[in-house]
Amino acid sequence: NRLNRSYYDTQALQPNYMLQEILKGLNKSIPELLIEWQQGSSSPLKASLGELKKDFGLVKLKDNQDLINLLREIFSWISQNYQGEAKLEEIEYAALSQMLRGLDPHSTLFTPEAFKEFKTQTQGEFGGIGIVIGMKDDELTVISPLAGTPASNAGLRAKDKIVQINEESTINMDLSEAVDRLRGKVGTQVTLTLERKGAPTPITVTLTRDIIKIESVQSSLFKDPKGDLGIIHVKSFGEDTVAEVSKQLRNLREDPNFKGLILDLRNNPGGLLDQAIDMSDLFLKAGRIVLTVGAQDEILKTNQAGAGEEAEDLPLIVLINEGSASASEIVAGALKKNNRAMILGRTSFGKGSVQSIYPLDDDSALKITIAQYLTADRASIQGVGIVPDIKLVPQVLDEEETDLIEDKNFGEKDLDKHLTSGHTLEEKPKFRLSYFHKISKEEEEEKNYSQEIQVDKDEELQIAAEVLLNTLESKDRLTSLKKVEGTLKKIKESESKKLAQALAKKGLDWSLQESPPGGEIKVQVQVEVLNSSKVDTLDAGKEQEIQLSIKNSGSVPLQRLIGYTESDYYLLNNKEFLFGRL
Repeated sequence: NRLNRSYYDTQALQPNYMLQEILKGLNKSIPELLIEWQQGSSSPLKASLGELKKDFGLVKLKDNQDLINLLREIFSWISQNYQGEAKLEEIEYAALSQMLRGLDPHSTLFTPEAFKEFKTQTQGEFGGIGIVIGMKDDELTVISPLAGTPASNAGLRAKDKIVQINEESTINMDLSEAVDRLRGKVGTQVTLTLERKGAPTPITVTLTRDIIKIESVQSSLFKDPKGDLGIIHVKSFGEDTVAEVSKQLRNLREDPNFKGLILDLRNNPGGLLDQAIDMSDLFLKAGRIVLTVGAQDEILKTNQAGAGEEAEDLPLIVLINEGSASASEIVAGALKKNNRAMILGRTSFGKGSVQSIYPLDDDSALKITIAQYLTADRASIQGVGIVPDIKLVPQVLDEEETDLIEDKNFGEKDLDKHLTSGHTLEEKPKFRLSYFHKISKEEEEEKNYSQEIQVDKDEELQIAAEVLLNTLESKDRLTSLKKVEGTLKKIKESESKKLAQALAKKGLDWSLQESPPGGEIKVQVQVEVLNSSKVDTLDAGKEQEIQLSIKNSGSVPLQRLIGYTESDYYLLNNKEFLFGRL
């Protein structure tokens, strides 16, 4: 009933299709259960559970009430006959969640435990010890202890391996299970056994859980002779995010040489819509922030900016990337489409759909898509994202990876069952700037989880600062874009030199020289998979080496020559071979 009343795409609510998805979920959650039914055919729905068999007869679903009646019959039969470990309620959650995910990627059914975790993330605090953890080489690893928490006070370090939580080994423990065991009631204790590089024996520490507040906002002051810039990094949009941004902005503006602000929304997955609207309003004098449209493109709500905020005239640049989604895209879109700020980075994720949460009596909750967002000029974010004015393209060159060719970003459009929109506008960046990305993957990870903004380890922040410092006199985005070309040209030349110098150390000539006119280009290319009889055949589990050979038999040199692979198999796709000058 809630779906019929509120779901965005009512045409998708076909009972036959929804039943098919529910059956998939049942088959996945109970290995012993097999349910056979061909959607839309006249064949009966048959189930087998071990030796037991059940024929539910021909399925003729005219509407969702017929579907509900059939589900009650199926779940009742499972309840009476299933003897496995899974609880019936868990089976029902899995089946209904599969049905909702079959409608679109963001609709789901939260179990009581998952709904509790969801509320923790938006409310911004929980009982725990204060560490960011991840899986490295299949081992539970501390990525970063958070400052001022039990973990940092006890001396936990990045790269510590957690081999035991209380008396339980972490071997085969997944990340979500580890998080559950580390969190708990404030004042209770948890004992960790750690392996640390350089320590001869495992280290055991007992920590007392405390309230851990998730800091969604970081700020820093970037000092420069031309003027000092504030940097505010918004990691997510929780209940107090805008209040915290306002507070930190006031602190930054106490600096007598304060000139402008970089608003960093990279890797911000979103959060609360009202916070995104208030954040946009903080920087806008007037204009439309976002439109919310429902089924059949009915406009449900229009949010307008109101005058009176102190940050409306502040020189501003916004940083986004492919990890910026939902609420962060609303802010970037509002500031771009109202010509308030230039946008730097990479095209955002493209999640322009609106979800609403409906708590249920058993403490679970239904999350369903109810609408889509449109930017101020009525353009869709869904599947498209916010396109930056200045596209930043990292060029990576280290021992593990060579990546000079721009790759396609993964986004909403790549998710199964993603919603589409009739309001898509084709946009392209005004400028494209490649930069030499010299930070290692390890340093990048530490930077992302650091409690401090590290400009010296963040080339994109450095570029944003240089661009802003050279457009401080501009009063709006369009004026800034007219003035920025010379600055970008200088940055491009500098970054190109850095890349050429790094490649020269590897014996590659990456210089660019004028070729004589009228020369003939003639190239032969040969690809070989070594230790294999055929190029298109690879043996599973066997290490293979790909060799690319190029011969230039023309009359002019080839310059900055790169070869790369294309393959449907991700391990063989986008592998780069650098030749330089040939």
